[in-house]
Amino acid sequence: MRNLKLEEIVVDLTRFVAQSGMDYEAFNPSVQGIGEIYNVLEVTGLLPRVTTKTSKSDAASERLRGSGNQAFVSAKNDMEALHFYTKAVESATPNGKVMSLAYANRSAVTFALGEYNDSILDIDRALSGHYPDHLKYKLLERRGKCYSALSFYDKALDDFREFKALISRSNFGQDKIDLLTSQADKLMKECVETSNTHSRTKSEFPRLSHDPSPYIQCASSAVDIKFTRQMGRHVVAARDILPGDVLAIEKPFASVLLPPSYDFFCDFCKKRCHSSVPCLHCCDIVFCNEICRDNSWSSHHSIECNLLPSLIAMGCDKMELLSVRILLIASKCGERFQQLIESCFNDSATLEMKGFVDGKYLSDNYCSTHCLETNCDSRSSEDLFRRGTISACIIHIIKETTDFFNFCNFPADMSDDMFLKYTVASDLGLVHVVAGDLILRYLMSAPCNAHEIAEMRVWPAGDDLETESTEIGGAIYPFHSLINHSCDPNVVRHAFNGDIVVLSSIQKIKKGEQIFDNYGYHHAIHDVSTRQQHLKSQYYFTCECPACVDDWPLYHELPDGTPLYTTIGCEKAVQDSSEKFSNVLTDIKNGKSSDETVEFLTQHLTLLHHNVKRPWKEYNQCQEAIKQCLSLKANHYVFKKKT
Repeated sequence: MRNLKLEEIVVDLTRFVAQSGMDYEAFNPSVQGIGEIYNVLEVTGLLPRVTTKTSKSDAASERLRGSGNQAFVSAKNDMEALHFYTKAVESATPNGKVMSLAYANRSAVTFALGEYNDSILDIDRALSGHYPDHLKYKLLERRGKCYSALSFYDKALDDFREFKALISRSNFGQDKIDLLTSQADKLMKECVETSNTHSRTKSEFPRLSHDPSPYIQCASSAVDIKFTRQMGRHVVAARDILPGDVLAIEKPFASVLLPPSYDFFCDFCKKRCHSSVPCLHCCDIVFCNEICRDNSWSSHHSIECNLLPSLIAMGCDKMELLSVRILLIASKCGERFQQLIESCFNDSATLEMKGFVDGKYLSDNYCSTHCLETNCDSRSSEDLFRRGTISACIIHIIKETTDFFNFCNFPADMSDDMFLKYTVASDLGLVHVVAGDLILRYLMSAPCNAHEIAEMRVWPAGDDLETESTEIGGAIYPFHSLINHSCDPNVVRHAFNGDIVVLSSIQKIKKGEQIFDNYGYHHAIHDVSTRQQHLKSQYYFTCECPACVDDWPLYHELPDGTPLYTTIGCEKAVQDSSEKFSNVLTDIKNGKSSDETVEFLTQHLTLLHHNVKRPWKEYNQCQEAIKQCLSLKANHYVFKKKT
């Protein structure tokens, strides 16, 4: 086997097939095709090489901690130091002295960043481990300062008293004892006298604006799922919807982090965490706490722990990592593989009820994910061959590096229909090609249905804020996947608390009108030909939204100044509101935003919606202002400075 990336394997195999006079269509999108592709990969020596995961090593941890010290003390780069100390935690032998030292060092960085709760968590872990006794006074002093900054004065005093007691029992010279004792006395005095109001405030988590839907698990009663032959399953307004209304709050069926986000985000819930705990068995993945670590292990990581290094080494992207995770979660790491296959065969729902279970659309039930659109019939034979090759490579890696298939034996009384579908001519076993068939399905459905998980990153820049939305991962949201695209969407998505997505309206939507999301190609950013080309190639449809039909201009070319009014006598109200909007927009750029700000913006947008002909620049500006305010309530991180 050669150490090739997935795309290199696909190119080499494609060349071999062409030179051999074979037809792509012979490798049809089925388990038989995957089995045949696997055989050719094996014969040509193109099966990917297994990569062994990195073992825990205290020596490696100490080297990484040294790099963290260099970044923190010498380079004054807090985020780089945080990265190295986190890698040191990941690499250390669990619950050993070296791990305690890494936790302690990381607590110094989070303390410097003003992230006092994170600092306390790492200090607690260091003190409960094998942290050297003669250094504990430093951690108690730091933890006391954290508690004081958070206004927990009783806890701060306890730590300062213990800090002083440790100094008095130490072997330090008298001068150092006197100095540290004086420092402890000063801290206790300040703690008693100072009324420190510093605390970290948390944004209130959004709530649905209407009663819960009686049949859509994650949505409000303001929306319905409908079906037509032209639109397929889609979402419409069940009542009039106003800008700012929260229409759905959905947890994903499956979600993954992008590898660059592994060190600072929890593998299970996708929250940013600077006081993470590592996987006990690998050096790649961290969690925000022990509960998420246990949940991740039972959900998928017990298999991915050995699997992930090979997937990353052969260049698997977000969609491929997500496809693997869907399989692991749906089958409960192989334990429910038989039930998973049986549920696929027993699916007799009509097109209108695809994905429903007993009349309900449930985001946490595999049925809704399994029934998402694959566009298989619209794909070229070359595209299917490429995805079939990737599926065969992934199955090979799962087979060679994990015990997933040990749980997947089919019973002797399995129905003849099932055996007939999965009859293959391959060196792979039945369970391997069945799993490959599912992976292939996800490799087709994920690119058409997955959504990004993003974080807004904020840097203070004088009186203004610089912001940048950064993708940290991807997820399958079965309800959100039913929402069709428009280049002028009437809703927007934001991720909260990691991977929970909140759907909010950014237009007035009348009862019976369709809900439209944006698939990444907006009329203000991309010209119509670019939008149509990308939407056709990835999603297999031609957009017929007003922005495409009427060829609306890009943002910098949108009409500005005096609008074309659609209602007689509205001019004064619009002009007064627009003047206030201009001031509010300046406040938002300066980082000043509140619930009252959002309330005004939604009222202003409603006023424009009823009285101004689109396209008009201020309408877009108001929508973007609402999105910016929501982003700063959703997943976001404020940096001390841009690095």
